[in-house]
Amino acid sequence: MTLRELTQPIVRYRGVALFTFVCLFGVVLGGVALMPPEYDASMKVLVKRERMRPVMTTSDAEPSRDRVEVSEDELHSEVELLKSRDLLQRVALEVGLVTSSGETSRVASSVTPESIHSAPGVALSRAVNALQQGLQVDAIGKSTLIQLRYRSTNPEQAASVLSNLARFYVEKHLALQHPLGAYEFFRDQTRTVSDQLGEAEAQLAAFRLAQQVVAPVSERDSTLTALAEFEVSLLRTRTQIAEVEQRISTLTRQIDDTPTRQTTQMHTATDVERIRDLKSKIFDMERKQADLLPFFDPQYLPLVQLNDQLAQARTALAETERTPVSSLTSDQNPTHQWLRDEAARARTDRAALIARLDSLYGSVDQYRAKALRLDEVRAQQDGLLRAVTTARENLERYQRKQEEARVADALDRTGAADVVVAEEPVVPRLPSNSRRLVLLCLGFVLSGVGGVAAALVCHYANPHFRAGDEVQAFLGVPVLATLPAEARLRI
Repeated sequence: MTLRELTQPIVRYRGVALFTFVCLFGVVLGGVALMPPEYDASMKVLVKRERMRPVMTTSDAEPSRDRVEVSEDELHSEVELLKSRDLLQRVALEVGLVTSSGETSRVASSVTPESIHSAPGVALSRAVNALQQGLQVDAIGKSTLIQLRYRSTNPEQAASVLSNLARFYVEKHLALQHPLGAYEFFRDQTRTVSDQLGEAEAQLAAFRLAQQVVAPVSERDSTLTALAEFEVSLLRTRTQIAEVEQRISTLTRQIDDTPTRQTTQMHTATDVERIRDLKSKIFDMERKQADLLPFFDPQYLPLVQLNDQLAQARTALAETERTPVSSLTSDQNPTHQWLRDEAARARTDRAALIARLDSLYGSVDQYRAKALRLDEVRAQQDGLLRAVTTARENLERYQRKQEEARVADALDRTGAADVVVAEEPVVPRLPSNSRRLVLLCLGFVLSGVGGVAAALVCHYANPHFRAGDEVQAFLGVPVLATLPAEARLRI
């Protein structure tokens, strides 16, 4: 379909469309004129962050106290809190919006949950719905302000609704932000942890008294140092014993290989005394031979014996003169004696070292056992110290949070909150025309739509053919010619 085909029914039935538009818009004008005047009351609430609530937890994690900006989520949470149904119920009861038998009934100014439950259910729901329709709550962009508007035909009622809403909102904000029973909880926990701290300190004192140990870590360290020194001495003594045993073995071999005595002096010479004796004997025998030869025969037996003795003496003299006489002087060997002394000294040192080794073994075992005992004592004392430290830290934490809860309770009693009314609602003196303008604009649009709809209804309700295309479409035969309306009237 072309634009001409779309607008042709409206143009053809423009009178019907205009009449329908005028009638409908006249009804809208009459309704707007008969509407009672409405008054808009406004209020602004500032959301800030000045108070830090105590956290009901045993951990050391605390909320960041450096962040003072209000997040967008928190701002929207406050907006939804202002729109909460229970808050609007209290406002409806306080202001007197609850009606019964068509009349407004004023409820007592002290609104409680019991009064809410005792109010008529249908009337209260209608009053809350009316509040929700007339109340507008919006967060102002790039700020922490919340804009509240309420429209009512009664200017005093409009201001009263916002005033009571602000009062009930602050009370609910305080109730939601402050945990119920926080101070009592932290006070009870402080007492419990204080008793635990006293018990842990008593156990630690009794343990130290029973073990006779004040500083097991220092004593263990000094014991381990002494143990290391004794172990080094033990290894050194073992080495010294091995060295002494090797020395004793070497000295024993050298003693066996070294003679006990040694020659200190050796003299070689002829035997002068013997030679002198032999010469004296030879001389005497020659003199006696000379005395006997003149008188006796050479075969004389004594002379023969004398000659034999003389020959023997001469032979002995020649042998004595030919063979020198050697004289040797010996004494005790000092090297052998020194080796024996050194061996005896080494055996003595070995005995002393063995005795020292036995003593070192006992000392090492003693210090090792002492170190193990001190290590066990340290582990047990560390457990007791951890219990005391944990109890002390918990006590300080709970005391701090108890004080924070006490201060928070005191501030809540004084009404100090993180939300304040930045702009108090005032009773509007001039009616608001914004709604009338909106209704007029809407009525104008709807009236125009009604006129177009009336023209379309008349177009499709008329059974006559209005164009050659309709005849051709209906009969299925081509249209040869069409005449304008003026020509048809002349014919």
